[in-house]
Amino acid sequence: MPVTADVGVTPRHARMAAATALAAAVGLLAAAMPAAAAMPASLPALGTSAPPGAAANAGAGWVTASAYRAADTTSTQGCQGAPRLRDRHLSVATPLVPCGHRIRVCTDGGRCVIAVRRDSGPFIAGRKIDLNLGVVRALGVSSVYAWGVREVWWEPLGPPPRSGGPLRDAQR
Repeated sequence: MPVTADVGVTPRHARMAAATALAAAVGLLAAAMPAAAAMPASLPALGTSAPPGAAANAGAGWVTASAYRAADTTSTQGCQGAPRLRDRHLSVATPLVPCGHRIRVCTDGGRCVIAVRRDSGPFIAGRKIDLNLGVVRALGVSSVYAWGVREVWWEPLGPPPRSGGPLRDAQR
């Protein structure tokens, strides 16, 4: 009778188990996302302000957006009480909405993310929104350099629900 050794879990099996657990967690997160995180039914054509046949959301439209990293700035200027900026935060710098308010940002490819205004800016003429690295990555781009300057659709969503403070909830 041959003797078999108990090899335990191989690195390949561990990776497969981790991938399965991650897929399950992503499915649970997607099911738990609020309706506000959903992509709009249709984005208007680039350069227009509203989908055909729809009333424009006050302030929504295509704007020029650049990107920045936490290392590129020393503070969250203009938003008193905002937490220290981290690259993982889904935050933006813009004068388009008050501090702590949420906005939906979508690419022309249809990828959308909800971010919170935590900073003033941008400081370059013609640009309306600076996206933090966390937003850039959530939109499927690897770095602020790969992002460059692009047109994005944005729309205001208002302040976040009150639970732990308007600027701190979106960090979790």
